[in-house]
Parts: sequence; C-alpha cells; structure tokens
Amino acid sequence: DQFAAVLGLPTLAVSTLKTAQATFMAAWNEYAIQEKSPSVNAGKQDLVDARKGAIRDFQNQHIRFNKDQTNEMATQGC
Repeated sequence: DQFAAVLGLPTLAVSTLKTAQATFMAAWNEYAIQEKSPSVNAGKQDLVDARKGAIRDFQNQHIRFNKDQTNEMATQGC
C-alpha cells in the first residue's frame, strides 16, 4: 500500500490481490478447524498454491520491471 502510488500500481490490481489474500485467509481458517485428512491437506495445498500464483503474477506484472521501484523499496519487500 505504501508504494502503490509511487509505482503507479493499478487500483483494481491491488484490490484484486487484497481480495485474493482475504479469500485465502478465510478458507485457511476454515481448514484449520477441520480434522486433518488427505482431502483437507490437499485443499490447504491448493490454497497455498493459488495464493503464491496470485502474488507471483502481480509481482511479475506490476513490480519486477517497474522503473519507479527503488533499491529501498526492493529491500522492504516491494
């Protein structure tokens, strides 16, 4: 959020990533209260994979080659 304006990140892209994170957390918390089983474990892994994919896609599309990104931003995880 703190670098979104500086990097010129599209509001919709940031919002979509936040929604993906919220969806992940809600589903993860639901899985956390269920008894462990192969299907629960597989569901959790699918969630993790989808979250990683969303983050990777966002980073590749909007941050990796962004000319406005500074070394300071990169060291802070942006």
